[in-house]
Amino acid sequence: MIIYRITECDHRFIVGTAQEAVLICRSLEVAHQAIADAELLETLPAKLIFARRTERSEAECSSLRPRRGGEG
Repeated sequence: MIIYRITECDHRFIVGTAQEAVLICRSLEVAHQAIADAELLETLPAKLIFARRTERSEAECSSLRPRRGGEG
């Protein structure tokens, strides 16, 4: 298992291993998600990871009801 780390530099977050930087993120939340995805990739194909995320996003969007009657 690869160990990842997050370091902050100039209001950006660098995700990487001890040997190299892999990704530069604008938020800590995105950096954490990148590490979670990388760890999942060690055990699951990428298609499954992103398909699950898409299903979850669609479920969240469909649970939001549009407002009626011209309300803001």
